[in-house]
Amino acid sequence: MKRLNAKQLLVLPKGKYHDGNGLYISISCKGKGKWSFRYRAHKKSREMGLGRFPDVSLFDARQHALSNKQLLRKNIDPIDEKNRAEVLRQQQNKKFSEIADLYISTKKKDEWTNPKSEQQWRSTITHYAVPFLDKKPLSDINMDDVQALLLPIWSSKTETARRLQQRLFRIFGFAKVKKWYDRDNPALWRGGLQEVMPDPYKI
Repeated sequence: MKRLNAKQLLVLPKGKYHDGNGLYISISCKGKGKWSFRYRAHKKSREMGLGRFPDVSLFDARQHALSNKQLLRKNIDPIDEKNRAEVLRQQQNKKFSEIADLYISTKKKDEWTNPKSEQQWRSTITHYAVPFLDKKPLSDINMDDVQALLLPIWSSKTETARRLQQRLFRIFGFAKVKKWYDRDNPALWRGGLQEVMPDPYKI
């Protein structure tokens, strides 16, 4: 089978063409088309879109096809893997406020015997953390963000700031276990914020 070439793709008439390794292009009009990858997994034939031509070049489409072949060798269905990656991406685009609310509602609420505990948690998180940390996706928040959030109240409202730091640490720990946050915990004190902020017990 003769493989496609970049110049040929610009003049091919409407139709579907095979490049090898399961890679196809469906030409809709001159110089435009859609890439796809055809394969069998679990005794079923499947076809996966790889993007539009010329936005996705012949070289890139071949790289995608090879990556999918490698997944198949590991008995991983490329479409299932793509769906899992998309779900993870959506989860990692969650806002801090969503995770904080989920943590309080599902993890902490049943532990509190005093109803004021939930009120205090939500008050500090909503007043201090949410307006600042919700400016970017949860996955993009780093230790510099947490330090910038805490510093303005670290000396003037030390006890509140310290409690806020501890609560942030628990919330980000929850997000890490859930695979929604893959960095080091940005609210870590020992070995983290401790190195860049004054000791609250000496203020």
